[in-house]
Amino acid sequence: MDKLEKNWYIFSLLAVVFCIAFVVCNWGKSYPDHEVLDTVLCNVYAWFGTLGILAFMKKWGEVENAFSAWMSKKSWGLYIFHYLPIAVSAWYLKLYVPHMPALIVYILVTISGFAGAFLLNELVSRIPFLRWCVLGIKK
Repeated sequence: MDKLEKNWYIFSLLAVVFCIAFVVCNWGKSYPDHEVLDTVLCNVYAWFGTLGILAFMKKWGEVENAFSAWMSKKSWGLYIFHYLPIAVSAWYLKLYVPHMPALIVYILVTISGFAGAFLLNELVSRIPFLRWCVLGIKK
């Protein structure tokens, strides 16, 4: 991480460059299809994107405030539970409102992902056996 931090600008720049290249080369294609995901460009972009985020946050993300302290306590549960509300909300929106504008769908799915993950985390973390099985937390 220290080596990444020293070169944060290089990794961040490469992440942005490969992001732009990825978007330009795959514009209009279906993102979850293998023709997009099974490419060298996708993997290079994912690699430099990850390194860029890690390096940038190591350099500039060491901020402590009330919100970051709260998020530190909740982050594991939010990570574990985020995908279920995203998948369910996207499926129901596609099923019941198929012609809703994409921007509205993205906003609603994002909100439901955070809210659903938070609610699932709060529910599971209060049940001792489930808390241990799902989150690996012993109290």
